[in-house]
Amino acid sequence: MPCGQLLGPYQARLAAISATVQYHWLTGWFPATGVDNIKGVLRNCAVDGNFQSRLVLQLATIRTDDPSAPVLLEASYLQDAGERCTGVLDISNSTASKYFMRLGIAYSVHTGSSIAAADVGLELAYNSCGEIIGATSLDLVTPGTNSLHTPITGWVPAMYAAKVKAIIIVTNAIGNGCGSPHVTVLMLPLEGRGARCRRSSRGDCVRALAWRGTGGSRRGRPTPSRSAA
Repeated sequence: MPCGQLLGPYQARLAAISATVQYHWLTGWFPATGVDNIKGVLRNCAVDGNFQSRLVLQLATIRTDDPSAPVLLEASYLQDAGERCTGVLDISNSTASKYFMRLGIAYSVHTGSSIAAADVGLELAYNSCGEIIGATSLDLVTPGTNSLHTPITGWVPAMYAAKVKAIIIVTNAIGNGCGSPHVTVLMLPLEGRGARCRRSSRGDCVRALAWRGTGGSRRGRPTPSRSAA
């Protein structure tokens, strides 16, 4: 199956109030597993004033309410009215250690101090061969210092699997090597307004296990966020 994914087209009327960069997020949070390259088309239309825009990426290691600082992509801003293709942008160094990502527009006034505005459009394409394959919530007892193992997923074909990425949350740990920690590794659905986690019967926030392969595609697609937050 093809690994290519499409996002958009998105469009928003944005107003820049100063040279300080503002951010408007056009996608919700979605898994960054296997996302190494992206390519997009950025458009500024119906421009009033000295407006500029640029593609921006934000990542979160585990919690989407505690993300990393936004990362500006491309070499420069698109100033005033116009459109351009970003070319293929390598983001593999950014996504390698992160689980979630979202994309949007960074914008500001490029000259002077008057308010500027534009209808900004964005279309994106990226390759991602990752898929969420399993989730569970476990109460584990470690009777000694020996390593123990428990399955998280069922059997899956190995021919496409190349890398594995997981989020693991341990709560209620007791003792040092002995006790009954509660380990949560659960699936996250893709939601447009951000990563909302389901909860286990013990109230623990759940997260996901995903794999990266050389074929196949991730279930579902991220949807536009209704909030710029």
